[in-house]
Amino acid sequence: MSKSHGFYKHDTSVSHRYACSNYEQFIVRTNTQATVINVIDKGRIEIIRKNRQRLTKIASTVLLCSRQSIALRGHNENEL
Repeated sequence: MSKSHGFYKHDTSVSHRYACSNYEQFIVRTNTQATVINVIDKGRIEIIRKNRQRLTKIASTVLLCSRQSIALRGHNENEL
């Protein structure tokens, strides 16, 4: 096995180094649970949490208005 042929040539090639780098990054992401699916899922969970908070505020406002017999409409009562 000379240094200009075979395994050594492959081992020093740019494509092999790039593949090794990608593999190492894959292992790190897998061990830290930082995969693309997990990141997207965390974002989705955050959106759901915010939407639930907003819906809770809206529902509590509607409940307050119904208890106080306050109409749920705008201030302009003109007919169009």
